[in-house]
Amino acid sequence: MSEDDTPTKKVFSWLGVVANLGGAATLIVGATRDKFVAAGLLGLAGGLISLLIARAQRHAVLAAFGALLMIAGVGVGGLGFVLDRRDDGNAQATQPAPSVTTPPTPSITAASPSPSPSETSTSSESSTTPDPTTDPTTGPPPGTELGVPLAGTERPDGLIATRTENASYTMDIDADDISVNGTDAINGWYSGCKLFCRANVTSYVDLDLGRDYDRLEGTFGVENGSNPGSVKVQVLSLDGGRTTQLFSKTYKLGEGRKETVKVTGVLRLRVAFTGPLGKTHGAIADPTLFPAA
Repeated sequence: MSEDDTPTKKVFSWLGVVANLGGAATLIVGATRDKFVAAGLLGLAGGLISLLIARAQRHAVLAAFGALLMIAGVGVGGLGFVLDRRDDGNAQATQPAPSVTTPPTPSITAASPSPSPSETSTSSESSTTPDPTTDPTTGPPPGTELGVPLAGTERPDGLIATRTENASYTMDIDADDISVNGTDAINGWYSGCKLFCRANVTSYVDLDLGRDYDRLEGTFGVENGSNPGSVKVQVLSLDGGRTTQLFSKTYKLGEGRKETVKVTGVLRLRVAFTGPLGKTHGAIADPTLFPAA
């Protein structure tokens, strides 16, 4: 029996093969489940073990596979580190300030004078014609404050400055027929992820308010069609070269609610959604801005 065929050498050779296969499998499974850094470290360890065994046994093929596995582990782990740093930068906020709810201004309606007898016949003739100020089919009642919709065909041009829309993350600003905690809406915002969807990714919308608006309203939460999970919704002011947090709340599936966020004097506003957006989608039903007085 030659030295190359000794049982000990065969055992070490198989251990090197197992280390290579285990490291490669860890890289693949970890990358598909958004565990890039952990997968990279385990792949690097498997490659290193294989390389040490190959060196001791003078096995060139095993050494080559071990070296390739180490390079792949470093690359996957580095990619995960870069993506995590980018997500932390997108979601970071400073100088938190509480959100303020502004009660609607009550309308004052003057009393109408009683009609004279000569006007009685005219009034009876016109009584069948609906009054456009009171008929709900012709418009809102007097004193109703009209807002500016931020989703759908009625959204005015120029308000959306930018949004997340690339190969990895998505931000649908005209989502149709969405529902948040049972509140149905014709239009709304819907965050998502298509690639590299880890447990803590961020998608956002930036608004160019021009300091013309007083508050942002909508039903914040997780879209009803999502998997169970949590999404943080943040409203941030980006004025003056710094990020100021105006609102922050984490919602689970079924916990959404209507929120009002004070945005008086803000020039550039960001609404950010952070969480496992590949399966749990943060959303705002009927996002609406109300002009400053």
